[in-house]
Amino acid sequence: MQTRQLIKTVKALTIALAFLACEAAIAAPPKTATPAIKTTSQIIKETAPKGITAAFYKCVDEPMHNSERLVCVDAERQRQDARLNTAYKALLLKLNDNAKQALIKSERSWLAFHEESYAFEDMIYAEDYTARGIEILQGQIFRLCERANVLEQYLGVVNLQ
Repeated sequence: MQTRQLIKTVKALTIALAFLACEAAIAAPPKTATPAIKTTSQIIKETAPKGITAAFYKCVDEPMHNSERLVCVDAERQRQDARLNTAYKALLLKLNDNAKQALIKSERSWLAFHEESYAFEDMIYAEDYTARGIEILQGQIFRLCERANVLEQYLGVVNLQ
């Protein structure tokens, strides 16, 4: 990921996290009982794919400067990218030549989809920084996680054969 994209991602994440925290506080029920205000991580978990790490959730709940958040977000992106690459390489080793070529073609298509999705989200949410931040969070980290999940599932199927 280019530094410029990473900085955009962190800025968008910071805005999204602030928005989500405020939205949770505003949406809380009237004080007839002590309402439970959701943490940022709890809100994110509601739509997150399986596989996002506890370290990421801990990070988004801790107060920190933007530069620290940049490190946190990038660390999760790197973890998810590593999961994806590990599953991809392991799967390649298990497949015959035809299946390998199909996987390579599929992965190239997915990478193009991932890049184009980011470009589209960057354009469509350019004026709405709050929505853009939410989409950037889901678009960058969640897509990597979802693809890693899929490749790990394929690996599980191949291992059973």
